[in-house]
Amino acid sequence: CLGGFRLAFAVGAEPLITALRQLKGVVDFNQSLALQQGAIAALSQAPDWPQQLQPVYRERRDRTLAALQQLVDDQVVEPFDHTFLNKDVPFFSSCVPTAENIALHIADRLKAPVAELGASLHKIRLQESPNNAAEIYAEPAQV
Repeated sequence: CLGGFRLAFAVGAEPLITALRQLKGVVDFNQSLALQQGAIAALSQAPDWPQQLQPVYRERRDRTLAALQQLVDDQVVEPFDHTFLNKDVPFFSSCVPTAENIALHIADRLKAPVAELGASLHKIRLQESPNNAAEIYAEPAQV
């Protein structure tokens, strides 16, 4: 039950918004006319409200992205940049550094720090060249 969650907006990754839209379509199907009229009145009487929220959400976005960039710099760029992976990164002394294995190792390095930020790591895409990339999902498959 999503009590109190009748009128809202959401910003996020496309798959999450799609899933939320489907859920909301089922939950909110055939809302009462009174609720619809109330929503219209609320939005009509405060047309600048979304613009007033923009700085708040922009600051939250910027802070989150800065923290994630710092994690990538600390956990990936700094230890891997300009190194001979087989020799300089202990993990690859016993594991062939293919794009897939590097992506898996990056996911392992980032999962816990990303979780500490209150987020979850969804996917790692390692682009080796314009024609070659490895993509791994860091979350368990949802079947």
